[in-house]
Amino acid sequence: MLTAAQIADRRLGIGGSDVAAILGVSPYRTPLDVYREKVGEVEPPDLSDREAVRWGTILEDVIADEYAHRTGVKVRRRTQTVVHPAIRYLRGHLDREVVGQRKVLEVKTAGFWAGRELGEAGTDAVPDAWLLQVTHYMLVTGFRQADIAALVGGQELRVYPVQFDQALADEILTRCGRFWHNHVEKRIPPPPQTAGDLKALYPTDDGGAVEATVEVEAAVADLRETVASIKALEGRRTALEVAIKAHIGEAATLTDLNGRALATWKTQTATRLDSARLKAEDPGLFARFAVTSTSRVLRLPGGAK
Repeated sequence: MLTAAQIADRRLGIGGSDVAAILGVSPYRTPLDVYREKVGEVEPPDLSDREAVRWGTILEDVIADEYAHRTGVKVRRRTQTVVHPAIRYLRGHLDREVVGQRKVLEVKTAGFWAGRELGEAGTDAVPDAWLLQVTHYMLVTGFRQADIAALVGGQELRVYPVQFDQALADEILTRCGRFWHNHVEKRIPPPPQTAGDLKALYPTDDGGAVEATVEVEAAVADLRETVASIKALEGRRTALEVAIKAHIGEAATLTDLNGRALATWKTQTATRLDSARLKAEDPGLFARFAVTSTSRVLRLPGGAK
């Protein structure tokens, strides 16, 4: 769990783990998530109890030591926050730096399946989020080299060297500067990108009405056509499923002429709570465990949803 001091420090600027989200390439966070953390609306999520995070923390020293052993260099931990000398909101918490080489060392762990998305050791074929992170660290330190030491599948150490890319650095500076000055400093949330963003920004309605722009009217028309197409496809899907299931009949598996399975239609048993019956027979017990949730549903006049 992050301490109060660590949370306060993270709100002072943009760290390496924020950059991918701000640039829209993080699979886990959006620019709005970062914004809400920076302005103090929410605390950074505590990920310490997640298996991947826990093992990454445990193995960090081991990976760093093995990297030093294999490469014949010395590494040291940077315990203090590194702040860009001119742009004070650009900050970084480095895993290690390579002594005498002005080089960043970023330590990663990757599961077997994630490791299949990585390139060969010795290349810079790493996820965009990793590349942005170490480029950010090179920006704040002034270094021009970085190594990513990744333990893949718990049994293979790969080292990915990354050279400073000025064009990528300029993109980080531009996008992060826009994010900090136009959103964080002015307390103006960035545009929503996901359903989660919308729920955070607009959890309830105020009963009023708003006039559409030309672009939004076009989006509504496009949505109507999309919904109609989906309904047509759902009807086609149902018809195909009925035909296939009718042919399977009482069997469990449909095969081709060579005996290979094409489809299965097997009996499954599931136990569910009959909430309607519980409410009718014991309304008091139902009320004790009933949970009320609030949500907003987008509907288009004429029945489309």
